[in-house]
Amino acid sequence: MAALDASVPTAYLDLAGRPELRTAIKERFGDRLTQDIAVGLTNQIPNARSAGSVFFAPDQMAKRSRDWGRDGLDARFADAWRRFLPLATQTVDVQVSDGVAGLRGAWLAVLGGQTDPRTGNIIAL
Repeated sequence: MAALDASVPTAYLDLAGRPELRTAIKERFGDRLTQDIAVGLTNQIPNARSAGSVFFAPDQMAKRSRDWGRDGLDARFADAWRRFLPLATQTVDVQVSDGVAGLRGAWLAVLGGQTDPRTGNIIAL
């Protein structure tokens, strides 16, 4: 975090649920922290409550389904996916593994910090 310029307006999207990190970010950026959003964090309720706002995908999907209807949601999702796919294929390296052994290997590699952030694991069971 020390490498980040604290004078630049910054948004923080918290996927990890680490209260000490949120506190440090708020202290470092002060009023330059333009957004503090907890993403998901269903098991991190106290941390999510300390965020400026919370984004939880199932709630957002339900809201958009009410707003646009199921067909409208599906059409927008398909359009967004078509636009996103070319970028995803340039930035994510898909690694396919099979069975419980493949799942175990992929999980242990991620847990041990041995997986490149570009790697997207797909496990065929």
